Amino acid sequence: LIKDLLSEVPGKSFNLEWTHDYDAGIEAIESESHDVCLLDYRLGDRNGLDLMRQALANGCKIPMILLTGQDDHSVDLEAMRMGAADYLLKGQIDSTMLERSIRYAISHKQMEMQLLETSRLASIGKLAAGMAHEINNPLTSVLGFSQLLMAKNIPDDIAVDLNIINTEAKRAAKIVRNLLLFARKTEP
Repeated sequence: LIKDLLSEVPGKSFNLEWTHDYDAGIEAIESESHDVCLLDYRLGDRNGLDLMRQALANGCKIPMILLTGQDDHSVDLEAMRMGAADYLLKGQIDSTMLERSIRYAISHKQMEMQLLETSRLASIGKLAAGMAHEINNPLTSVLGFSQLLMAKNIPDDIAVDLNIINTEAKRAAKIVRNLLLFARKTEP
């Protein structure tokens, strides 16, 4: 049914991998070599929800669409609560609906991953800003006191050491400024 429906989609071709039992299905899902998984609800002793539950527990990130021949509202709700991308009735789907469901599932997963990446980068920016401020406080003291000491009449060997301290503190301050610039770029 699925192969026939997808063959009707104009201008697109789909690579399908069919698994004949539950364990092979889990193995295929865990390979993460697919853009989307179409799960049949009826799988002998187990069902598509069981397969989805196990795949998600194993860390599956692939969008899943549950297909069934029965219009069971409770199964529909359970599938969507678990995170299914869609729930389709075999007797009611056509090639356009199936292709759209697959396209939306993949697009939604891509947007979700982009949102996670954006959130991660924002967190890194906040961490960098916090670190920069924490480093800046003692660094300001090092710079200030080294400059005060360099203004005094001190032996040459100590003046050379103070100059190194001051130069390196200025270099560290520049690194902190760059961290703050990076952190500001990641603000939402």
